[in-house]
Amino acid sequence: MDIASLLGDEASSLLDHKATAFPKELLTLPGPDYLSDVFALSDRSPTVLRNLGTLHNHGRLNGTGYVSILPVDQASSTRPRRRSHRTRVLRPRPAL
Repeated sequence: MDIASLLGDEASSLLDHKATAFPKELLTLPGPDYLSDVFALSDRSPTVLRNLGTLHNHGRLNGTGYVSILPVDQASSTRPRRRSHRTRVLRPRPAL
């Protein structure tokens, strides 16, 4: 697939763009030492730093410097579930 042909007239401006708003040396890229590079010299308490470390060093993205936090619908997780009209509750029959 030719991306340039899909982009049409804007292909060269989109594909050849160079960001100049700030130097790339100022970026802190995610990595195993992300917490120590970014938060070590901050005024955050040890408890906050420990909790950040727990978030960063857990799950599939463990130690990569990336964190994935998925949203939770609080309304549906705290309400009791309503039974659907199709849901049947099976009860044992009394012995004859």
